[in-house]
Amino acid sequence: MAVDGRYILENSFSARLKSDSCLMGSNVTDIGVLNANGSKTIIVTDCNDKRVKRFYEHHGNMAHSWLDVESEPRGLAKIADNTVVVSLHGSRELCFIRVDSEMYVSSRVNADKEYYGLSSIDANTIAASAPWHHPPTVDVIDTEGKVLVSINKDADGKDLFASPKYLTVTPSRDILVSDIMKISLTCVTSSGKVKWVFQPNDQSVLAEPRGVACNTVGEIFLADNNEHKILKLSPDGVFLSNVFTRVDNMVWPVGICVDSSGKLYITQSEGEIKVYTPQ
Repeated sequence: MAVDGRYILENSFSARLKSDSCLMGSNVTDIGVLNANGSKTIIVTDCNDKRVKRFYEHHGNMAHSWLDVESEPRGLAKIADNTVVVSLHGSRELCFIRVDSEMYVSSRVNADKEYYGLSSIDANTIAASAPWHHPPTVDVIDTEGKVLVSINKDADGKDLFASPKYLTVTPSRDILVSDIMKISLTCVTSSGKVKWVFQPNDQSVLAEPRGVACNTVGEIFLADNNEHKILKLSPDGVFLSNVFTRVDNMVWPVGICVDSSGKLYITQSEGEIKVYTPQ
């Protein structure tokens, strides 16, 4: 049972497939949920096996398919009910993948930077993190990869980020940026204005932020990989509770997303995928 008593575990399964070849096992870095062809579809990126994987119910059973890509897939974002965009590590490519009866690449874009995290702002713009750029940057780009806004400095001209990997867009279209090295979550507008920073001094509160997601009312869910927990914050960045901890068998959480019904989808470093239903 969750610490705050509001979620129950609906499903838990491994992203590891029999056809996977990497001896190190799966490393599922990000997760998204689509309503493709009228059915709920979970999409994950597995950088170890260089695969984008799909999991869905078929005649009451969990079915799967996959798409092999040339380099390590990292972040992903939902663009439409049947389309995601995936960042490919090492190639500076953004890969647009259509999900129908099978998955296939509908287009590719060569970006100016090597991006990691992705989140859709609207049908035409994407927030993208560039943790290896100097300085580390969050860009607002269009679907052709053109940079519309670069966000990397605070009001005093200092570097805003150190290692911005995961991000999400709030219902009000602000961008939440999870920074592993600064051990922080920063909320910025799409023009780059800082609205607030969640950066507790106590690492027992936050030690290694990874994936971040919002529900429809703007409540924030943040994965803490090192402390094996999911934090819940208010829309203005105030800590509310630990939704799951290691007591709930939350182990090395990485990617996280929330669907329109409030269900939480969480990946763990060893490749486990967990689905929680709100109560």
